[in-house]
Amino acid sequence: MRERENVKQLNADDYKPRQSKRIAASDTSRESFKGYRANRQGNNEFVLVYRAIADNQPLTRRAIKKLTGIELSNLCRVLYDATGTADPLVKISHRDRCPITGKTVFWYSLIDYVHKEAE
Repeated sequence: MRERENVKQLNADDYKPRQSKRIAASDTSRESFKGYRANRQGNNEFVLVYRAIADNQPLTRRAIKKLTGIELSNLCRVLYDATGTADPLVKISHRDRCPITGKTVFWYSLIDYVHKEAE
């Protein structure tokens, strides 16, 4: 009985529901992207990818991932942006087997690179 005496009785006035602001997922996504661009992280990733390809071309996505340490999903976005611009700096040089996965994949290189089989 003594244990019950020490317990405080809660009244309805003591309870205050948590006031949380509901935020849509699209809003948080937009805010995250703004922060990403404000920190110029996208530009830094492109520079890392460009240097890796320039030093070791041609490369697959997984090989670029190993060299740069960039997550594969971010790397796919960087390569998509680099190959899809009006004046691209990176191109898909050819399709061949990936030495890591054994699947047929795209190999990326700089625009001025000529693949040996294409000569």
